[in-house]
Amino acid sequence: VWKAAFPSGIISPTVDNEQIFAAVPTGEIASIDGANGALKWATKLPQPVPVSPGLGAKKPQLYVPGEHSNLYVLSRSSGECKEGLY
Repeated sequence: VWKAAFPSGIISPTVDNEQIFAAVPTGEIASIDGANGALKWATKLPQPVPVSPGLGAKKPQLYVPGEHSNLYVLSRSSGECKEGLY
């Protein structure tokens, strides 16, 4: 059993098998290993986020809507922002 600490509350996490994706309303997105609680990566988006990342089964991207009409496409494996759409 493990637990992860965040500087502020998280939005309900998105879970896919042993991958957990957590979003903080201020725009931080984190990937956590579900088996041991280790942080895989974290990234900061340029605007707040109102919801957790969306994902498709076996897809390499995460989709994160920003608070101001933007959609961010992040790499599921690294957190790198691959695209930002207005």
